[in-house]
Amino acid sequence: MSEQPDRPHCRDPFDRAFLELALAGGADALITGDDALLSLAPAFPVPILSPDAARDVVGGGPRRV
Repeated sequence: MSEQPDRPHCRDPFDRAFLELALAGGADALITGDDALLSLAPAFPVPILSPDAARDVVGGGPRRV
């Protein structure tokens, strides 16, 4: 499978499905704790956010444990 222009190279082939789903589904964001996916954030057209960053965006307040 060749890389497409709006899809950066993903070092973990199992993560590619998440990128494709985010694009195909018109996601507002991809929320993940996966370092391989988070490293692609600057080059991917859909925002890739950590759970903490997503919480900040939606104003969820402090994390409850």
